[in-house]
Amino acid sequence: MIPKTDILEVGVAVGRGTGPELADVFVKVLNQLARHFSVQVKVYQSSRIYHSYHSLFSAGYDLQHIRDETALDATHYEDFCRKQAAQGTNVIFRTAFTAQSLYLVRQHLEAVKVEHFHKQSAEILLIRDQAQGFYTGSNTYSLDALAVSRSCQFDKAIFNRIVTYSLSRARRCWGENTKIDSLTLVYKHHLFDGIFDVWAREWSQEHGLSIQFIQPDTMNRNILAFGVQGHQLIIAGNEYADIMEVLFLDMFGQGVQETSYSENVYLSPPTSELVEYQTVHGSADDLTGKGIVNPSATLKAAAAILERHGRCKGVESNMNNAIETMAQQKNCTPDQGGTSTTAAYVSAILHHLANLYSQPTSLSLARRPSPIPTTPETLTPNPHLPTLGLKTALLIIDFQQDFAASINASSPSLPTITNNISRLLSHIRTAQTQALPSPSPNPTSTSPSIKDIEPIHIRFLSPPSHHPTPWTTRSARPANCVPGTPGAAFIPPIAPLPTERVFDKHALFDPFLLPAFEPHLRARGVRHLLLAGLYGDVCVDATARSGFQKGFWISVVKGCVGNLRAGVAEWESFAEEVYGARMVSVEELGVGAGEGGRAKL
Repeated sequence: MIPKTDILEVGVAVGRGTGPELADVFVKVLNQLARHFSVQVKVYQSSRIYHSYHSLFSAGYDLQHIRDETALDATHYEDFCRKQAAQGTNVIFRTAFTAQSLYLVRQHLEAVKVEHFHKQSAEILLIRDQAQGFYTGSNTYSLDALAVSRSCQFDKAIFNRIVTYSLSRARRCWGENTKIDSLTLVYKHHLFDGIFDVWAREWSQEHGLSIQFIQPDTMNRNILAFGVQGHQLIIAGNEYADIMEVLFLDMFGQGVQETSYSENVYLSPPTSELVEYQTVHGSADDLTGKGIVNPSATLKAAAAILERHGRCKGVESNMNNAIETMAQQKNCTPDQGGTSTTAAYVSAILHHLANLYSQPTSLSLARRPSPIPTTPETLTPNPHLPTLGLKTALLIIDFQQDFAASINASSPSLPTITNNISRLLSHIRTAQTQALPSPSPNPTSTSPSIKDIEPIHIRFLSPPSHHPTPWTTRSARPANCVPGTPGAAFIPPIAPLPTERVFDKHALFDPFLLPAFEPHLRARGVRHLLLAGLYGDVCVDATARSGFQKGFWISVVKGCVGNLRAGVAEWESFAEEVYGARMVSVEELGVGAGEGGRAKL
């Protein structure tokens, strides 16, 4: 939900352990990033610091004390959520606190957790039912406290709200025109006398699609046998989904729990669609006060709140890229193999983003739709030059030492390629740091300035740990670009600036296989890819092929590509015919020809 004003109101709930440290990080990052978008932040923090599981035992193992404190936490946090919703605050950030209190609140306010797993064309939208089942309910003890029973219930009315919300969320996620053929509910439904299946038939008739329950073990067998195909919408009991989350994160290459946040949505009418973002990791009580807790999940949650609730376009992608850049530089907290403190890591992230937002070419500063029309007719006024006016990225692909010696004889020489790429890159950088005059007196010209081209460096790395079996059994080629070796380094003087994005491919030809690559392009509005680097018939071709299939316009910079086996002229002709690629020279891009920074794209 998007606020109607430039004020972003956020509730903050803090648990013990490292919660206060992370809450301070959240508020600091939220405020500093919001300033780049002229958004004012108002924070409403809960007056209670909620227990972690560890802190409940700090006063001894008195079960009644634990029950009382758990009930107090649950009552207080539920009241806090209701008050935030009543005053119009639609988003809360929460650090970790004890699960028993949380699930009492989730039961009363009918919570679902929304998790979106995606990789290439396969997607799972998983709606985790946190309002029902074993995770909710209450405990009953025997008189001697030697036995405990836990009772819970399932409610058709709650299921109705979850099903309706799930279908609505899927349309928001995949587009209103995306046909949703089926909805699968993963529960141990065989234990309930068939009533779940009766309800499913009613929902199928009501919503006009196949809705069915399936056993958790059957769901897993299907995934193992058939994989994930297309868009899959799943509602799952938390008993199953809690276990599967870490496996789905790994399966889809979306990181680990320790650096992730999650989104919970409350569906009960008084708090309808109040959204809560939480760190997935625990309270980390053992790190309290040491200043080394990993804040990555908190940073990602702050970015998500700014983008989704504060209209700060592109900040999620920029935050993910900043975190990935820090990881590549080994700038991380000890749990991730680094030596940085929490404060130093956060400062480095904010400094990186401040540099990004200080650049006039950063598209992420745009909070509202551009007043300039962006219809295909406006963007493509000349059918012979279809890329006129499109946001462009220069992809410098695998220009590394280990690949230099294998350029074939049909290619330009390595010094020629290096000189051409260097001239082009230097021209773009110069244009971005000083105002270059436009050669055209026509202020409505749709031809983009050279300064609007974003350089992106793509680096091939081949650690043996990432080699699949077919890779190791192919022809006896030496291991190229092993991390830490001179061969993995960029060929001088083509090296990225600190503000330029670098994507590392671990034993991959195609950068579109990297989870963050395409979202980076989309977030910046890039529609045209300008390709240079090594080798034209391997990784440059793989990039062109995927880019073309994903709807990007493709151009190749002549004199800036070297091939491994295929003749350059033959490959260029192939790319023109199959990918619709245009061949463009560095001179046509305004280099050394008095073009005044105006590219003929």
